[in-house]
Amino acid sequence: MIAASLCLLSGCTKPIAQFEIESFKDSAAPQRYSEVFDAGYFCVDSSKNHTFIFTVSPTYVAREVDTPDEAPESTPTPGEPVRLSQTLELKVFWRAIPGSTFAESTQTNANIVYCLTTGRNCITYEGAGFVSFNESHDGQTVTGMLESAALCPARFVNAPADLFGPCHISGTFVAQKDRAAVVSHQLALRRKLGPPLSSQDVAAAK
Repeated sequence: MIAASLCLLSGCTKPIAQFEIESFKDSAAPQRYSEVFDAGYFCVDSSKNHTFIFTVSPTYVAREVDTPDEAPESTPTPGEPVRLSQTLELKVFWRAIPGSTFAESTQTNANIVYCLTTGRNCITYEGAGFVSFNESHDGQTVTGMLESAALCPARFVNAPADLFGPCHISGTFVAQKDRAAVVSHQLALRRKLGPPLSSQDVAAAK
């Protein structure tokens, strides 16, 4: 049910940010999912590195409750709905500048954390990818693209379902400059998940 809620029903309005997830949990039959994120924020640190945060408004999804083992032919019964929220963080540690910096999409210039929270359960998919973007003249808006990035399950809180396993994520986005919003979401992620993983920890989780 949760996985189904991630599938996008196309509408008439151009999305602010749309990301595609290709799941390799079943390597013989990869599955594709799509999600529209309804808010995008970014900030720039003193080293000119960009951090982007995207969220999906929380929704409630049905949770199935398994029947006792002594009744194997019974079907699962629906339990109380659980709150589902999603946060995507892109931390760009160097930026390709056309005409000045050689870059291609096979390189990586961003660390990525994709967090799914269902009730009290959290799981992150983390890894690296390539992000390119352009800023508006006033520096308040960014339009960009996340090239295919390789992620894997990395951090777990309580007993979350692993929906995707190893996966790729890509997409396009628009974000508004808002340091307070970025910091607020980063603090919320830290409260849920603890300290960020190092690149070595993420590699070890693959």
